[in-house]
Amino acid sequence: MAETKKPTFVNIGADDVVPILLNIDDLVVVQKFDDCYSFHTTAGLSLQAVTKDMPSEKDGRKVYDILADDWLERIEDAGKGLLKTHHAWLPGTDEEKTWNSYVNPEKVAYVTVSEAEEQNGKSDMVHYFIGLENHIDRMESHGTHQKDIEEFIEIVEEVKGKSFTRIDHDEATADFFGESYAVFDPDMVTTICANGHDIRLDVSGTGYPLDFRLPDIDDQPIFQQIIANDPDLIKTDQNKIYSMMYQEKDRLRKEAHVALADKLSALCPHLTEIPGADQPFYTRTDDIESIRYHKWDKGGAALTVLYNKNKQGVPYQTYPKTHDVRYESAEKALKVFNQMAGLPRQPKGNKQRNIRRYRQRHSR
Repeated sequence: MAETKKPTFVNIGADDVVPILLNIDDLVVVQKFDDCYSFHTTAGLSLQAVTKDMPSEKDGRKVYDILADDWLERIEDAGKGLLKTHHAWLPGTDEEKTWNSYVNPEKVAYVTVSEAEEQNGKSDMVHYFIGLENHIDRMESHGTHQKDIEEFIEIVEEVKGKSFTRIDHDEATADFFGESYAVFDPDMVTTICANGHDIRLDVSGTGYPLDFRLPDIDDQPIFQQIIANDPDLIKTDQNKIYSMMYQEKDRLRKEAHVALADKLSALCPHLTEIPGADQPFYTRTDDIESIRYHKWDKGGAALTVLYNKNKQGVPYQTYPKTHDVRYESAEKALKVFNQMAGLPRQPKGNKQRNIRRYRQRHSR
């Protein structure tokens, strides 16, 4: 039998008060905000604490545990290096706030970085989002030096021993309305699907997916082609022109969705395609709890995928996530459903026979 890995507990409590044992193997991020350290693990928020020079009481009652002044060094000495990140909220305004976080690089799933700009007299400033595995929120900053976040990405890649996949703004824009790029860990992707005009990546245990917005489709070439094919339309039926333009843009958009989804899925061989749907859909089938087939009242059908929320790994997730894989043809949806229902069954083995014997003995 393989030996079970023992958890790494570190006492991060002040030496002259009650010890605080933290399992650093499950640590995701530590955030310092409003004079309090919040420790987030794979189970969610697990500890709120302060150091001795910070107030630990409110209204005469103790509300926070007391940390050792060298709590971070103790964690790092035990083998868990954390990356310090700086966050800025509404920089240059009366509501400006800044805080620091200490991120476990092994938990970084994606980073989105905006185009660099001058901000309050400082050049090369960017906005960023960081998606973390097993974390309901994502880290963000709206005023960070570009070199700082780029160095963060380099260290994360070094710790993970792999290069992230990068999508630049000319192919798809992530999160921001302006130009931006995103890098992500393909091994953490759990689903690739269309989300309106976007392609969405769900990543393991994050509360926020990574959305890629494809470039806008230019109306003018479509209009010119329609008029070239039938010049009289401009005089006789402009509504038909608008309808034809809409249909062609929708067709081109779907083609772009499929192309990007195919590219991303090739980087994620652990995902399985549910084929033949109106929009591309790839998912991690190990996370699926059930699949239901149902017809729409106005034609067409869908396969409703229900996920096991425990396997999704998002802290505080109350209800399991679902996704409708839509089909214009009910017959095609039913065919795919039957194909999935006919997947090779796992051998029952001795466990199932033992259960049957147990039932037989106790039914006498």
